[in-house]
Amino acid sequence: MKIYQIIAGLVVIASLAAHPMLAKGQSMVASGGSSTTSATLPMQLDLTYKRPSESTKIRRYLFDAFGPIPSPAPRSRRELVKS
Repeated sequence: MKIYQIIAGLVVIASLAAHPMLAKGQSMVASGGSSTTSATLPMQLDLTYKRPSESTKIRRYLFDAFGPIPSPAPRSRRELVKS
């Protein structure tokens, strides 16, 4: 029973320690002044969705199903000398 209290205490301490880090994710830009971030971007980003082609769908499906294609095994020195 004592071990469960120790584990529960550690979980509470870890979650409280992580909370301030999550709260400081991004700072807000002042609304009254000029924004420096918009001046640094040369153009607007085009974020419209484009459907993947059939070949892209097939490649992604095969990668998800089987993983990356392994490279061929390196040949031994004996095989290299014979050929």
